[in-house]
Amino acid sequence: MILKGARQVGKTWLVRDLAKRCKRHLVEVNFERDPSIARHFSQRDPRRVLDELGFALGHDISPDHDLLFLDEAQAAREALPALRW
Repeated sequence: MILKGARQVGKTWLVRDLAKRCKRHLVEVNFERDPSIARHFSQRDPRRVLDELGFALGHDISPDHDLLFLDEAQAAREALPALRW
C-alpha cells in the first residue's frame, strides 16, 4: 500500500494505528532520519532485502507477523522497486 498526502495530515499516525488494530508488530524505517538504511534496498530479491534490513535493525522481519512501514520513501527511490513481488 502506498499512502500519499500533504505533510502533517496524519499518514504516519494512520499506519501506526493500523498496525495496532491489526495486532502487527510495526517495523518503522524513516529514510530521512537514517538515509544509510537505503543501501539495504539495492537487491531485487524481497526476501533478501528483508533479511538484510532485519539484520541492520537487530531483529527479524516476518511478512506474516510484521508491518514494514517505509516512511519518507521518496528519499530512497530504490526502496519500492526492491520490494515488488
